[in-house]
Amino acid sequence: MGSYQYEPKGNHPHAPFLSILILHPLNREQQVRCKALLDTGADYTMVPKRLLSELQLPPNGRERSFGGSSEIRALPYLVAIHFDGSVINEATVYGWSRNAAVIGRDLMNRYCIEFNGRGFLFHIN
Repeated sequence: MGSYQYEPKGNHPHAPFLSILILHPLNREQQVRCKALLDTGADYTMVPKRLLSELQLPPNGRERSFGGSSEIRALPYLVAIHFDGSVINEATVYGWSRNAAVIGRDLMNRYCIEFNGRGFLFHIN
């Protein structure tokens, strides 16, 4: 698969970001590209609602609340996701109001990912 460098994000430490392509599951010509943070602390994959609305996707279920330091409410959507040379044809992602996309363990657990923080690298197998 591939090796990637961590990227700087403003005043924050370098982090593992990956370019992903989010596709409408029934019409692959409808697609949006964005950078996503690989977040081992996130249970689920979160995508900005504005990107999902560009794909004209309907929600695929009921709104959920996610905890942590603050409550986040998000709707599930069924998409296809292309990253690192492979496609996940049916992935449930949650649309949220933040501007950042986050790849959670729900998708990362399908791969073997090695994080090398000191070297600012990560490898996906």
